[in-house]
Amino acid sequence: MELSDNKKKEYIQRLLLARIRILNKHSFYGLLLMNTKFGIDLKCDTAYTDGTRICFSPKFMDDLSDSELEFVLMHEILHIVLRHCKRNGNLNNLIFNIACDIVVNSNILKSNDMDLNTITLKCDGESMHIAPNGKEGYLYTAEEVYEMIINGLKELDFKSFDNHENWKSTDESQEAWDERIVSAISALKEGKGIGKVPLGILREYNRLVNPKLNWKEVLKDFLSKEVYDYSFNKTDRRYTDVFLPEFSEDEDVIKLNVLFVVDTSGSITNEDLGKALVEIKSVINESYYLGGYVLCLDAKVYDPIPLNEFDINNFEALGGGGTNFKEFFYNLDEISNHMNSNIDLIIFMTDGEDDFPDEELRRGIPVLWIINNDEITPPWGMIARINKWFI
Repeated sequence: MELSDNKKKEYIQRLLLARIRILNKHSFYGLLLMNTKFGIDLKCDTAYTDGTRICFSPKFMDDLSDSELEFVLMHEILHIVLRHCKRNGNLNNLIFNIACDIVVNSNILKSNDMDLNTITLKCDGESMHIAPNGKEGYLYTAEEVYEMIINGLKELDFKSFDNHENWKSTDESQEAWDERIVSAISALKEGKGIGKVPLGILREYNRLVNPKLNWKEVLKDFLSKEVYDYSFNKTDRRYTDVFLPEFSEDEDVIKLNVLFVVDTSGSITNEDLGKALVEIKSVINESYYLGGYVLCLDAKVYDPIPLNEFDINNFEALGGGGTNFKEFFYNLDEISNHMNSNIDLIIFMTDGEDDFPDEELRRGIPVLWIINNDEITPPWGMIARINKWFI
């Protein structure tokens, strides 16, 4: 089968017009579709995405009404941004396909105020959208629905209009789509259109902008990169013909200088502070290559205490006023001089209740914010968000 130039132009025009309609009615989907390539595949029976493009069979597109074409485009773009194309791993493909379609279709249904006509094709009927437990699929991830099906909560008849066989062929990085998700939602938040964003995407967005990290793991990551030489340019002298990263057992080995900044403002309770100090001590005890200081901060900066002199039982938590991050960063040189060493990493333990300074003030020093709530997000630096302080 060959397509005439006029027919190709007709398909292109239909797809572009559909994208414009979606942009007007569902801005989030439309913004993401602006970054998606379209194609006509003569060997395809219906439609599919490979993670980069959305392709249609000519006959399938001919049979679709304009509203049905919009549904299919929204369906495929959600497969892309929800990472369905890349994360089926060793799962049963058929069951994972069912789970993905349930989640995608339910999210589209919710975006259309639960109007079932918006997820119905005349050639295929109403699309799957109910999870095995009887609830809407938008409440769950594809993996969660998959587990429900595997656990036999309900048998499902697989009925899908699109082809998932090309999901593994994409070479486009997920980072590019992550950036598009954040950009699209940020634009909608400014225009107060956030209510129409699929719930599954909001979970993904929150993961991207508010990652919950284990701060000890982040610290270990940093230590492994900074302390050891992983270039394999050196040989370990205890072995022959084996190239390994060299490390030292000398007692006077140069240690990584970490500055722990403990928020001792009035908003931090004694219980919170006690837990923070216990965590600092545990990191000191576990890390042979860790050196540095502990510093209290409220509205003013207090003198740093060397880690090797740090004693929880005799530690006096100075402060109790308001927090002043800017005061700390303005005094970095003075603090470094007091420590008589460079500062390699700054770890803030705080509730974040203060105005954050411009990023330039950190002078290239990596900063890890340990935040004890979900409400405040520092505008720069690494973030480890731990509820109810350190557990």
